[in-house]
Amino acid sequence: MISRIRYEYFFDDGRIKRRMVLRPDHVEKWRFDLEQPNLVAVIEPRSGSFHIREGPAATPERIVDAVRDYEGVLVDATISDVGPLAPADLIRDVISHIETGIAAVLAQFPSYAEETDITGSLKGRIESPVFEREGWQARVRTWTYSRRPKERELGADVGLIVDLSDGERRVVKALWFQAKKSDGVPETAEQVEDLPRQIASMRKETPEAYTLIYTVDGVYAFEGDNFKSPLELASVVRDALFCKRGDRTPRVVALTADSRILLDVLVQKANKSA
Repeated sequence: MISRIRYEYFFDDGRIKRRMVLRPDHVEKWRFDLEQPNLVAVIEPRSGSFHIREGPAATPERIVDAVRDYEGVLVDATISDVGPLAPADLIRDVISHIETGIAAVLAQFPSYAEETDITGSLKGRIESPVFEREGWQARVRTWTYSRRPKERELGADVGLIVDLSDGERRVVKALWFQAKKSDGVPETAEQVEDLPRQIASMRKETPEAYTLIYTVDGVYAFEGDNFKSPLELASVVRDALFCKRGDRTPRVVALTADSRILLDVLVQKANKSA
C-alpha cells in the first residue's frame, strides 16, 4: 500500500533538512523528482519500517543522517558524553524499570517455547518511558530484527539505544545483542550453534556487541565471546548511561534504530566510504 506521507531530505547550508509531504487524494503514485540537485533521499513509511530512495545529493554520510533524523536519533556524535553528569536518581529510575522487566520475564520463563518468545517479551518490558529528573531526560528504546536480511547480515537480533540529555546536550548510544535460550550458561561461544559467526558479524560493525543468554535463573550478558565474566543486562545499560559502554557512531545508531533497515544503503555503501 502506498503511503499517504513521505519525508524528503535535502542538503542545504551544510546540513540535512527535512520536508514532510502529503500525497493528495487524486494522486495514485508518488513522483520521484531527481531534478532537484540538493535532494539527498526520500523516505516513505512501510509496514513499521520504511523505504528509502537516494537523490542526486546522496552520500553514505548524508543517507545515515537522513535515517537518524527519520528515526528521531539525529544528534551530534562529537560532543562530550554527558553521562557522568547525570543525576544518580535518574539512572536508578531507568535501571529499576529494566530490572523489574527482567524479573517479570523470568517469572514466566517456563511458559516460553522459543528464544524469540523471550526476546519479544523482554523487548516490551525493558522499553522505557522518558524518565525526567532535574531537567534531565533518559530513555531506553529496543528493537528486534528481521531474520532476513538484517539479523543474518549484522549478527544481532536485538538492538538497544540509550538516549540521555540535559536539556541542551543530547547523547544517543547503541548496543547490539545476539540472544540465545539455554539450560545453563555455556563455557564458550562454540558451544552455541552459529554464535561465533554472529558475534563476528556484529564486531565487523561495532565493538559494542554482546551475547544474551536466557536461562531459568537469569538473563546473562557477555561481551562478545567472553563467557568468563557474566554481566547483568541492567548493569550493561547502567554503564551505557554513565558513558562506559555504547557506540555513538552515526552509522551504527542508524542501523540500530529500525527492524528491517535497508542494508545495501547503510552497510555496503558506508563501508565503501570508510
